Order: sequence, then structure tokens, then C-alpha cells
Amino acid sequence: VGATKAAGALAELAKGGLSVDDTLTALKGTIALAQAGGLDLATAGETVAQSLNLFNMKGSEATKVADSFANAANATTADVSFFAQGMAQGGAAAKAAGLTFDETTVALEMLAANGFKSGSDAGTSLKTTFTQIAHPTKQASEEMKKLGLNFFDGNGKIKSVSELDVKLGYRAE
Repeated sequence: VGATKAAGALAELAKGGLSVDDTLTALKGTIALAQAGGLDLATAGETVAQSLNLFNMKGSEATKVADSFANAANATTADVSFFAQGMAQGGAAAKAAGLTFDETTVALEMLAANGFKSGSDAGTSLKTTFTQIAHPTKQASEEMKKLGLNFFDGNGKIKSVSELDVKLGYRAE
């Protein structure tokens, strides 16, 4: 990795709002993400900063972002940029619904495994789903009651992705 490219990644991490310490710590994970996904370092830096900020993670967790996206890409026909785009489009809604970074990545992985070809479309679908579940229309709410569907636990937090899979009769392999 050249100094100019590393500087570009550092700039993106800093522009993403990471502290100086987090920016320096996140560089290793950013390089790993770029290598795993065939991304340029600046794009990887933007992706890492966005994920870390969105889920209140530390710079030292940048490698976790890289590993999670790489593992999800290896388990599906999608690539790392699919997960970066999906997180960019749907991550905020998933976070607002109470999902963690890992649960959001798993949800995107499930969409990729079920035929989504665009990370942007997958993220938008997550956003739409979580918005509609959190604020259903009167008719949708009545239908969910009839079907015995309850997406939230006793504390008002959305159930985990695996619990929802079982509830909806789907099992990720």
C-alpha cells in the first residue's frame, strides 16, 4: 500500500468523524477491507467509517467490519461492495430498529443468498421493512395480529434476525 493511497484512506476515516486515535487504529482494518473486496482504499475508508459510526464501534473494530463483509461475501454470490452499499442504504433503519452491526450484516447476507443482486436494493428493502414493521398501517397491524406475528420483544426491541426467521418459517443455512 502506497503512502498516497493510505493517506486517502486516512482522510476518508477522518472525514467520517473518527477521532485521530480511531482513524489510525482503523487503518489496518480498512486496508483489509480494500484487499478483501477489491475496493480502493478511499472507498474502504468511507465504508469502515460509516459502519463504525453507525453502530457506535471503535476504530479497533474496523477489522471486524472487514471480516464480516468478507465472510458474508464468501458465503454468497455477492461481493464486499454489495454489503457496503446495503449497509449505506439500510444500516440506519436497522440500527433504529435495534439491530447490531452483525445482525444487519446477516440480514443483508440472507437477502444476497435469496437473489438480491444489488446491495443498494437490499439495503433499501431492509429500510422499508423495518419502517413498515415499526410503524404498520392499521390494516397491516390487524393482519399481523391475526397471523400471530409479533416482531418486538417485551421491552419493545425488535427480535433478533434468527428469531424472526423462525417466526416467519425461514431458516438460514
